[in-house]
Amino acid sequence: MDNLGNPAKEYLIGQLEINGSTDSTQAREEILIKEVDSKKMLKQFIYLPAAIHKNHINWVPPIYMDELEFFDPKKNLSFQSCDTILLLAYRSEEVN
Repeated sequence: MDNLGNPAKEYLIGQLEINGSTDSTQAREEILIKEVDSKKMLKQFIYLPAAIHKNHINWVPPIYMDELEFFDPKKNLSFQSCDTILLLAYRSEEVN
């Protein structure tokens, strides 16, 4: 988030094999890991569990305003003494 002027970091983790096939002719998807460095990405990070658990009957979403405050380095003093890196994984341009 507050990366002090450093460029955002991206990591290409590898290729995901579709249908468990090792055949090189099968389509492969790359998984890209990006460091959260904007408010838009922070919102994606905070709302990701809701997307993952949308079909779980017992899923209780957090209070999103609290989550936004928790991950705000200006409001959460823990960020002054802790190193924190928030990451998002992208597959086919979609957060997963």
